[in-house]
Amino acid sequence: MVKAAMRKKLLFFLGCFLMVGWCSFWIFLTYPIHVKKSQAALRLQGPDPNKKVKDILFYDFPSYYELANIGLQNCTKQCRFTTQASASSNADAVVIFSHDHILGRTKINLVKSLGQAWVFFAVESPTYSFQNALSVPRFQRHFNWTMTYRWDSDIFFGYIRTNRRATPATNSEREKELLEMRQAFRKKTKMVAWMVSHCKTDSRRERYVNKLKKHIQVDIYGACGTLKCDNWTACDKMVASDYKFYLSFENTLCKDYVSEKLLKVLEKRKTVPVVRGGGDYTSACPPDSVVNTADFPSAAKLAEYLKKLANDEECRFTTQSSASSNADAVVIFSHDHILGRTKINLVKSLGQAWVFFAVESPTYSFQNALSVPRFQRHFNWTMTYRWDSDIFFGYIRTNRRATPATNSEREKELLEMRQAFRKKTKMVAWMVSHCKTDSRRERYVDQLKKHIQVDIYGACGTLKCDNWTACDKMVASDYKFYLSFENTLCKDYVSEKLLKILEKRKTVPVVRGGGDYTSACPPDSVVNTADFPSAAKLAEYLKKLANDEEAYVKMLKWGWDYQVVQPQLPLCQLCDWVHDPTKAREPYQDAVRWWKDGTCHKPKDL
Repeated sequence: MVKAAMRKKLLFFLGCFLMVGWCSFWIFLTYPIHVKKSQAALRLQGPDPNKKVKDILFYDFPSYYELANIGLQNCTKQCRFTTQASASSNADAVVIFSHDHILGRTKINLVKSLGQAWVFFAVESPTYSFQNALSVPRFQRHFNWTMTYRWDSDIFFGYIRTNRRATPATNSEREKELLEMRQAFRKKTKMVAWMVSHCKTDSRRERYVNKLKKHIQVDIYGACGTLKCDNWTACDKMVASDYKFYLSFENTLCKDYVSEKLLKVLEKRKTVPVVRGGGDYTSACPPDSVVNTADFPSAAKLAEYLKKLANDEECRFTTQSSASSNADAVVIFSHDHILGRTKINLVKSLGQAWVFFAVESPTYSFQNALSVPRFQRHFNWTMTYRWDSDIFFGYIRTNRRATPATNSEREKELLEMRQAFRKKTKMVAWMVSHCKTDSRRERYVDQLKKHIQVDIYGACGTLKCDNWTACDKMVASDYKFYLSFENTLCKDYVSEKLLKILEKRKTVPVVRGGGDYTSACPPDSVVNTADFPSAAKLAEYLKKLANDEEAYVKMLKWGWDYQVVQPQLPLCQLCDWVHDPTKAREPYQDAVRWWKDGTCHKPKDL
């Protein structure tokens, strides 16, 4: 009996063992099938990659973000936006608002579907935003893109961004507003305002303000100050009318963080904002629109600058040499040959800035009067056509048009261009009176004439026309190309010859010089001899272009999007520099040598 019972138990355990083994073996064999089925189920739950209209879910979004106002008419692709969490499994992308403290959130119940893109969205700085719900391990390697105020985000979304105006202010609008600005400036009676309710901050801005108050009047409104106003609208109006400066100080010094505090002040454009933060203010703000505490070694130095700025409204310009000793800056025209000058009787006053001013190339301008040793280490700034000048003043500059040509304007002008092209009967024109030059342009033209028709007008040629106006009109109507060859090959030198041709936009200019034509001219607007190994190769290209209507007309289309700007003395920039103590005033060791040494060269293709 005992043996029979033992035999039954043994058979029972053996059966259990075989059953477990068989189940394990079956699971091993069928596991890939189950995985594939699970993956297929996930795919069914995820977005359809082939659909034309993509769905984007904004998950846990605050109500003050109005998706209806996103401006989808400007999107090039079709998308549907929603805040309904029930759409999470089929959405193509899920934008997750990351700030728990705003939402009162402690947990996120969300599962990422296969093929879905997750976007990390943040608008507040890391110091005062909390992502505890997203910090759990299961959300690691879940986010594909970032959308924040940081410039290194995949998609940038900041409180402030600066664009060029589509239509710049007209001269009359500028004059009117300038008068209003001056009148408003004279009515302001107070220095610095600050509205603040967050009194103890990670940036310790309150400590900086305490230091600043020792040197300049700072009026503090709100919970952290002693001053009050009826409401925010009244406060804003008062600041705009009474104060010269407003403190736009961030509560954290975080990378690229610039909040709406600054935006509101810049939008009104009535008060100069003083900024302090970790933001890239150069990228975010319009040029010369803010005073940055980072540019000053101490609050005392900032206060000194603000006082100076508050009391300096304008500059007076004069050509009376009797004012030289009391002038804040002296601009010295450096070309002796134009003035017939051999000596300069001028003594630099203490604290005065001297500006080296040149418009002609070093080869044909003479600075003998300035080359004497006593003028070394006298010039603080340079104002010339060279791009590395402190203040740029060149014959030609290219800007994007404020309002590009409309489609109807383009169609009309394209037809006119084609008609003009078909009427042109001559190849290359050149008007010249300076026959022997340092650039040896005349030799290049002699070589060019062997391969293509070049008609030379003026003192150096055999052809004449009644006057310059008649000449310009004839070139525009008859010739396909015009030679804009400089008399020197000097760094960045581009003269008015090219400006006149580009302004008319009737003939394709062929350029030769030391200028940076890529920076100075509109894209695809000139033919540069530097791009060809010889005059023969240039002639070959011009002939080809002259017989290709499409390619030729394309070189005149730049005017639809760009405009060339005539030279104007940069008086406002000069005035700003004179008022700005942060502008470097370390004198040039020798401004004449900076201007001349190694800046011009002889031709290398002759």
